[in-house]
Amino acid sequence: MKRNAALAAVLFSLTGCGSSGGLVINHLNTEYLPAVQKDAMQDKKTLEFGRECLGSAKTVQEANLCNAKVRQMDPQIDIDDFIRWNEAERARVLGIIDENLAATDCILNAKDIEEALDKCE
Repeated sequence: MKRNAALAAVLFSLTGCGSSGGLVINHLNTEYLPAVQKDAMQDKKTLEFGRECLGSAKTVQEANLCNAKVRQMDPQIDIDDFIRWNEAERARVLGIIDENLAATDCILNAKDIEEALDKCE
């Protein structure tokens, strides 16, 4: 019986149940969240550039030039060139960028990992 109580106490401290937040949660808050927020700051810069550039692109060539510049800023980004570029496509793409900017801002403003996981999509 005492062994089960000791195991429960260890699990309790690791999982974050209780006032201390737990070892795992504390580790995520001190190590993981700052790294994610650093990445989010770079993502925000890329998204803001892409939004401004695509917002003013008038032709498919200009829009694809924006994509090329975004790929230079972030080689890991997975975006395809446009086949067409018109007001409807611009609105659709800018809407997607705005959603991603909102999620990025949420991550940047999160006070802890729990808030980031609960509120940021």
